[in-house]
Amino acid sequence: MAPPLVGWMGKAAPFDFTPQDLSLAPDARRFQLSTIPYSAAAGLSASIKLLTGIGLTSVRDHASRLAADLAEQTAPLGWTPYRPLRDRSASGHIVSLRHPTAVAEEVQDRLASESESMGFFSCFY
Repeated sequence: MAPPLVGWMGKAAPFDFTPQDLSLAPDARRFQLSTIPYSAAAGLSASIKLLTGIGLTSVRDHASRLAADLAEQTAPLGWTPYRPLRDRSASGHIVSLRHPTAVAEEVQDRLASESESMGFFSCFY
């Protein structure tokens, strides 16, 4: 099976820099693109420093406050969380809401339309 993208580390002899020869490694190494993405590694390092500096407890507490605020503000419109926010099986940072009469596709279309009209990138699809 040929990989969809080929990187220099996927060659049979990756340190033989002959661009006119593309002989892929015979094993899973053929899927290795190249070296690590250094910009992503720098971003990851900065994120880890930020999160550990703030503290994971603070992050969890903030996410819980946002979830509670979402549930509180959508409740008058008939929306309820699938699981009670304090349920041990619920995620503190992901809240799924349900409505007794709303059709998911219609809600999704309306949110996408509103976000486009406000200039936001729509990630609903």
